[in-house]
Amino acid sequence: DVIFHLASKMGIDLYFGAKEEADDLICSFIHQNSEDINILVSSDKDFFQLLEKYPRLAIYRPGVSGRRLYDSDVATEHMAKLCGVPIQPREIVMFKALTGDPSDGITGVPRLRKKVLAPLCYCQTIDELIGTGMPKFSKKEKENTISLRDRLVTNLKLIQLVDNLEIESFKI
Repeated sequence: DVIFHLASKMGIDLYFGAKEEADDLICSFIHQNSEDINILVSSDKDFFQLLEKYPRLAIYRPGVSGRRLYDSDVATEHMAKLCGVPIQPREIVMFKALTGDPSDGITGVPRLRKKVLAPLCYCQTIDELIGTGMPKFSKKEKENTISLRDRLVTNLKLIQLVDNLEIESFKI
């Protein structure tokens, strides 16, 4: 209550939706204000998926060492350092659906090698990924991916940010 009060006194718009994910409210706000320069403060890599779609967006990542201000190129470099191969911001959804995201309680494919997965992150659906034949996946990685298909489809939906909420209806 104190933060809401102080923010309103400073002229900061506040948005709240008890049944909506904060990530989706943020994404919808950016979508509806895409002509403005937006700086998003978050260490959540889920937001990387917005960087190519919204070129006037930068992400400031507090608490990380080194570079803290991210655009599409910096996000790609960051993912390359983490995984050994570049993953474009538009590919982060597939990457996280398959590898999982413990901070969001999302379980991916066990022991799936990131370097093997990364070249297939361009796929838009799990069926498209499976349809590639998953070259370079081990037999066990293929079996696990196919057997976890339904979970992975759900993961994809959970990670994909929503940008079509009518943000003004959540303004407090």
